[in-house]
Amino acid sequence: MNKQDLRVLKTQKALMQAFTDLLKTKEFDRITVQDLCDVAFIQRSTFYRHYNDKYHLLASATKTALEHIKQAQISEQHAQNHRLRLEQYIDNLLTFVCENKAIIQHVISHNLHDEVTTIIYKQVYQTVYQQTLADMRAGKQLDINLNIYSHFLAGGLISIIINWTYASDNQQSVESVKSNIVALMDSARKAHLK
Repeated sequence: MNKQDLRVLKTQKALMQAFTDLLKTKEFDRITVQDLCDVAFIQRSTFYRHYNDKYHLLASATKTALEHIKQAQISEQHAQNHRLRLEQYIDNLLTFVCENKAIIQHVISHNLHDEVTTIIYKQVYQTVYQQTLADMRAGKQLDINLNIYSHFLAGGLISIIINWTYASDNQQSVESVKSNIVALMDSARKAHLK
């Protein structure tokens, strides 16, 4: 990695941290590019070399964080066990949601809802689809259409996460929500994959 790349990464990291810090004390609509620059100790021109506006920064922050979930390594012992693999994946996803709740709430409230939901949805859909396909290749039979099954589970998971994120009386822990999601997904798997 050359010096230029390192500077770009440091600037983007500083902006992401500034953005996260500002969201803890200000509403998204009240955050300005100048606020971001002041907290990150950069010039406005530097900000605009990386992002078009604060919405672009928000989309980038969300997409980057979701990519980390997607790339999270699943331990070798979990790789062969569907339920453990599912639990680890759901745990990664819910931990991300918990750690980035302020950003996610703002994303859902603003025009970026569709973009972020689509990113999460595609990721969940692919995970369900690929796992089910692997099970079918191993000799199991799915008694309903694979696409419909995958879309149904992905849609349900997204709905649960959005409602959990926005619940004002949210008393459920990550572990509790994960346990419920895994139980539902496992039940669907047992009912339709034999």
